[in-house]
Amino acid sequence: MEDNYSRAVLYSIFPLVLLIIFLKFLKPSKQNLPPSPPGWLPVIGHLRLLKPPIHRTFRCLTESLHGGGGGVMSLRLGSRLVYVVSSHRIAAEECFGKNDVVLANRPQVIIGKHVGYNNTNIIAAPYGDHWRNLRRLCTIEIFSTHRLNCFLSVRTDEVRRLISRLFRSAGTEKKVVEMKPLLMDLTFNNIMRMMTGKRYYGEETTDEEEAKRVRQLVADVGANTSSGNAVDYVPILRLFSSYEKRVKELGKKTDKFLQGLIDDKRQQQEAGNTMIDHLLVLQKSDTEYYTDQIIKGILLVMVIAGTNTSAVTLEWALSNLLNHPDVIRKARTEIDKKVGLDRLIEESDLSELPYLKNIVLETLRLHPATPLLVAHMASEDCKVGSYDMPRNTMLLVNAWAIHRDPNLWYDPDCFKPERFEKEEEAQKLMAFGLGRRACPGSGLAQRIVGFALGSLIQSFEWERVGEEEVDMKEGNGNTPRLLHLSFLFLLHTRYASQIHRVSSPLRSLFILVYELEGETHSRGTRIKTRKRNIAAPLDPAAFSDAVVQIYLDNAGDLELVAKSIESTDLNFSRYGDIFFEVVFIGRRTQPGTVKPDEGERHPYSVIDCEPKREAILPSVVYIQKILRRRPSLIKNLENVTRRFLQSLELFEENERKKLAIFTALAFSQKLSGLPPETVFQPLLKDNLVAKGIVLTFVTDFFKEYLVENSLEDLISILRRGKMEDNLLDFLPPVRRTAESFAEHFTKEGLTDLVEYHSKKMFEVKLKEIKTVLTSKVTEESSVDEVIETVKQLVKDAKLPEIEVVRVVWDGLMDAVQWSGKNQQQNANSVLRQVKAWAPLLNTVCSSGKLELELMYKVQMQCYEDAKLMKVFPEVVRSLYDLDVLAEDTILHWFRKGTNSKGRQTFVKSLEPFVNWLEEAEEEE
Repeated sequence: MEDNYSRAVLYSIFPLVLLIIFLKFLKPSKQNLPPSPPGWLPVIGHLRLLKPPIHRTFRCLTESLHGGGGGVMSLRLGSRLVYVVSSHRIAAEECFGKNDVVLANRPQVIIGKHVGYNNTNIIAAPYGDHWRNLRRLCTIEIFSTHRLNCFLSVRTDEVRRLISRLFRSAGTEKKVVEMKPLLMDLTFNNIMRMMTGKRYYGEETTDEEEAKRVRQLVADVGANTSSGNAVDYVPILRLFSSYEKRVKELGKKTDKFLQGLIDDKRQQQEAGNTMIDHLLVLQKSDTEYYTDQIIKGILLVMVIAGTNTSAVTLEWALSNLLNHPDVIRKARTEIDKKVGLDRLIEESDLSELPYLKNIVLETLRLHPATPLLVAHMASEDCKVGSYDMPRNTMLLVNAWAIHRDPNLWYDPDCFKPERFEKEEEAQKLMAFGLGRRACPGSGLAQRIVGFALGSLIQSFEWERVGEEEVDMKEGNGNTPRLLHLSFLFLLHTRYASQIHRVSSPLRSLFILVYELEGETHSRGTRIKTRKRNIAAPLDPAAFSDAVVQIYLDNAGDLELVAKSIESTDLNFSRYGDIFFEVVFIGRRTQPGTVKPDEGERHPYSVIDCEPKREAILPSVVYIQKILRRRPSLIKNLENVTRRFLQSLELFEENERKKLAIFTALAFSQKLSGLPPETVFQPLLKDNLVAKGIVLTFVTDFFKEYLVENSLEDLISILRRGKMEDNLLDFLPPVRRTAESFAEHFTKEGLTDLVEYHSKKMFEVKLKEIKTVLTSKVTEESSVDEVIETVKQLVKDAKLPEIEVVRVVWDGLMDAVQWSGKNQQQNANSVLRQVKAWAPLLNTVCSSGKLELELMYKVQMQCYEDAKLMKVFPEVVRSLYDLDVLAEDTILHWFRKGTNSKGRQTFVKSLEPFVNWLEEAEEEE
């Protein structure tokens, strides 16, 4: 009865509501709004015009209003006023430049409420203190260079698994391979291993049903994550639509999944090196802020934003390459020249591969993962160009249209990576957004896309299926994929066709492309060449027996063993890994273990030696001789070393010490085939670190290496192994503090290493403080807030006062918006910064000594930056007027300053002001 009454009231009021809305929109506006397309209807506005793909529709509508060029248009989408910007200048200068703070808000939509934890995640959160805290957390704890480097081994492993999987699939003939699921597996496993340490797809997975559920869940959330459903624009539709009910149910499923990840980590007795582990540590330090809801919001963003977008970018990149084989050839030539023919590409090589980077940039230009940037909303009235933008207006930036604007790009619809040879071209891209709400994970995305794409180009020949070009039609959605799901193409192992004319190391490398947990996946493969088929004998046991017999025949005399091996005709290129297993263990190992296989073994292996330098050194010298004669075995030594180090827990404690001594001596003797990353990166497996096995191993390694080498030599090795800044990662998570590091290595007698690490940690803290300060200043946080933040950071880091002055000045200068070579504009920018943040400088310059240090920093800033040479006296005068610098400090610097850099010029330029100070002092 009551329901019928309510429905009757609703139906009687509905026409009145329509009339009010109709009259409201017919009322002429006094504001200067952008042009709007015809076709507006009461209640729904322009919603009926939105045909997918929306970004293409928006470009057509904008061009019809602006005579073919990009610009701004306004739409009435239900009850919302929406501006669509398709102009790079307006987007970069007006929206994300002059009005960046005003437009830093997000519109509230239903999906953000029920799935996005009531709009508290970093994507949906309104601009304010909470969002700034999340941004700082992402910048420092999640997407910082240090944190990304910690997960380098994960990215490398996943890319290598993809290459290995394709290698086995290709076999001896050209094969048709479906790449879409493989690329999704790659990106999803990468993110999930960063978050949880667990693989969900591919090899070494146990629960296929769970994997399917997770994939479907991520797909459902991604499909609903956008600028909103029609219900978000016409709220009255909630009464008739089941959309909100479905989203609520989706939110419950998502929350259950994410909470399960957190609970699983809590139940583990030992913390690991995953994102959830780090977030739970932060939770213990501040339980009120880092609630489970906040952590789940962070994880949600990582999963949704970090998986589909990277996979789709790789799809588009490969599709374009298949249609442009000349680009593939050029990229492969660059890789061969810079990387060489004896190893696979590493992520660290990307900086030396500019053309590969240009391919990624051109892919992002033509196919941005989010063609319409995440919606912004005006928090107050503002002007965008010549147009008024009322408060609560939604802003949509059409990155896809901007990236294809003929006024901005030459031949914009063509795939031409060469366009980015001009560095300034990259500044036009906005694939990851601009301003303070730009995507914080862009660095991770570009790493995984560049690394994976480079590996695919290097390892395989790619061909289209048939003569026709790949159909580049796109589908619908926030992250448009190729329209046709049958994304297939031919591939065959690249070096199979060239193996007859390349060096032995390369042949060995691609016969045994990649080893996974001790199992050679290419075992038994027939490698097809241009001239003939080479069928490697499939009897590894016989090879092992033969090498063991050589050791036994020569009674372990390594000189004689080396000579015998030199004269034998055994197939070392096919069984190089087994050879080194015999060297280290005494016989080939059982698959997946470090235990000797059945059969006779020799007692002269590395693990049979005494754990002493003089006992193990002959084995190092012996291997060095073997490698000189058979350089093709270098990669095999690297393979076996990596596998044994990843399996350290399977060795006895005494055997682990022998391996540590051997490794140290190998570096000391500059043994070929052991790049530092091969040693240190495999050690960072969570279980090895948590059990303290890694700490014991590296301690033995450090002590042995430093017997004949300097600390500088050790640091050089650590640097090449990407561990110079990450020494704490060797410690178990429960002991991962600077104090524990110092205590352990001091006890072991490595005081020089402790002193070096303390200095390095100090530099890292300075960098982190400067990053936070620059971020706060850029976000225009209040002066009081920044002062309190700096005080807390300084207190936590225990910085000397003089270092605080230095880092504060550097942070403020890093936040200055420079204007190219325009000296006057740059001078004005510096003076504005000094004036705005004088209270902060006043706080840290609490004595004459600290004021003098600030003057030295100003001196060096102006000396090192030619465009600021003439601004020095103005900055000093401004600091004096703002009571930051005292008269005595300025006079002391003028008369007795000790920094000689540019001093003569600066003294002369400051002389009139000093004369004025002295005259004023005499008058007083």
